[in-house]
Amino acid sequence: FYPRLDKAEVNHEAHVADSLRYNKEGADYRLVDMDERMDETNFRDGLQLASYFDTDFDCMMETQFYFTTIIIPCDYDKMLTSQFGRNWRTRVENRGPRGGDTRLESRAVSDEENEVMLAGGPKP
Repeated sequence: FYPRLDKAEVNHEAHVADSLRYNKEGADYRLVDMDERMDETNFRDGLQLASYFDTDFDCMMETQFYFTTIIIPCDYDKMLTSQFGRNWRTRVENRGPRGGDTRLESRAVSDEENEVMLAGGPKP
């Protein structure tokens, strides 16, 4: 399990909304204590959320990242899908005007912005 750091009255509501939406898109956020996939019918405040990564991290690979290389898990695609759903490669999201406010639910950018950002390559 990969837990999320949620703090009441700071980022908890945004994380719950994101987790529910990502699960509809194929992610695997679970209620830790019950090992149930989270949805609108079984979630309530006070329960711990986590992503489940179906990997044992026994395979790592070197890949290009800008002007250098980095080591990533071989199952990176499966892990990111578990965390963000099937659309993680093709849909750019942000959290507010500067993109980094974790108190806000993440939102997809416009189709035009999405196209421009993806055409420019990955961003760190």
